[in-house]
Amino acid sequence: MIMISLILSPVDFIKQMRIKKALKLLDEGGLSIAEVAYRVGFSDPKYFSRCFKAEMNITPTQYMENRKSGQETI
Repeated sequence: MIMISLILSPVDFIKQMRIKKALKLLDEGGLSIAEVAYRVGFSDPKYFSRCFKAEMNITPTQYMENRKSGQETI
């Protein structure tokens, strides 16, 4: 974790931490993607989706669909 923080800019590090928290919230279920975006600190769900895809190589919607069908996503 410390090694990653030395490589990433502070903005990218925070964004990565938000995406990790979003993964946990999406796995718990019960929230829409927009609600998850707001809860982890994004003010724009579309921007959240772009950041999520850049980090995970999959959109939040695809992640949720894979999770429901039992496919491994990470």
